[in-house]
Amino acid sequence: HELINSIQAYLLHQVNAATCCILWNRAHRIQNRVLETRCMDEMAMRLEEAAQCPGFLEVEEEGLTQVMQREDLQCTEEKVFEALLHWVNHRMSERESCIDNLLPLVRLSIIDPVYLQDSVDNNRLLRNSKKATKLLMEAYKYQASPAHRKLVLSGKLGHSTKPRQPQTGGTSSHGPLRQRTGLQYEQHQSVPMQQTLQITAGSGGWGRSHEHAAAGTNHPSMAHIPPAGASSMQ
Repeated sequence: HELINSIQAYLLHQVNAATCCILWNRAHRIQNRVLETRCMDEMAMRLEEAAQCPGFLEVEEEGLTQVMQREDLQCTEEKVFEALLHWVNHRMSERESCIDNLLPLVRLSIIDPVYLQDSVDNNRLLRNSKKATKLLMEAYKYQASPAHRKLVLSGKLGHSTKPRQPQTGGTSSHGPLRQRTGLQYEQHQSVPMQQTLQITAGSGGWGRSHEHAAAGTNHPSMAHIPPAGASSMQ
């Protein structure tokens, strides 16, 4: 199992803004909760950066839903909205129908009023959505009417106006996001052998990658996964 532990450690340490979405897809499909949690925490901590990486465009709807639901999301609601549009636009014909499910996860009522009117209300993707129209009306009412804000804050209306609460460094069920490393996730729970092999194979091939992982070097089959400390914007 020393060999498998080396592979699992390698995968956990490769999670960064550029890789978290792709690795989340693979971990989710085979129900590898340790790697899945590590990737989701990374997305929550660095969504703005991750949304600019190619892997974000391939994340499954469930993954995007999960990260948009997070209370510890480390970016503004404007950036959450822009990430959603970027994801939908990538496959418009397939994903336009997802807007009604995902837009309610953006906290429109606390978005800057000028941005709300210029960038949200005028967006062509939202014009044919009755759900979007309703959410926008609620947001406008909240921002314009103290009485309406009182109703919302009392819980009598369902539209969310509560700011997210990213504590220092961000938090997750496993502790401060910025302080938790791949090794700490590995120590939290061992990744089953079969799952580790499946994820490695999904990253480009199993082959001799175990030897490189054990030696601490990059295998050619994993070359498209940037090292954890590398910039994803290069």
